[in-house]
Amino acid sequence: MGQVFKTQRKVRFGECDVGGVVYYPNYFNWFHETMEVWFEEALGCPYVDVLKDYGFPTVDTSASYRAPVLMGELVDIHFSIERLGTSSIRFQIVIMGPEQKVRTVGMVQVVCISINNGQFKFQSSPLPDVLREKMSPYLGGIAFGDSLK
Repeated sequence: MGQVFKTQRKVRFGECDVGGVVYYPNYFNWFHETMEVWFEEALGCPYVDVLKDYGFPTVDTSASYRAPVLMGELVDIHFSIERLGTSSIRFQIVIMGPEQKVRTVGMVQVVCISINNGQFKFQSSPLPDVLREKMSPYLGGIAFGDSLK
């Protein structure tokens, strides 16, 4: 089993609906923010620097909500790679509540594209070997069994 990157975030007022529950589109922002933090903290590659040569647009995403996440809670976000292809990466994200119960399960699939002099080339590009090597330890990291399906 691979490594899991873990980070935390406190749920803020502006992320919630009138009922004090995280408004569902905010999860997708959290997923992307977590990917950026993972690049920086786990891979040692600040995302802003990576974007000088490569981009990672999202081509598929989903979320399954198991229990509400409430304003003021401190949640744990678990992040790993489900699939590492030639040019695509499928991430799995699990948001856990303070009691370590699965609250939300997310998937984000990105495709590597090249950037040349600030110009995005919107077609897939092979993932650079240096990034693949740094990412590989996170392949297959989350294993909560059937509770995630």
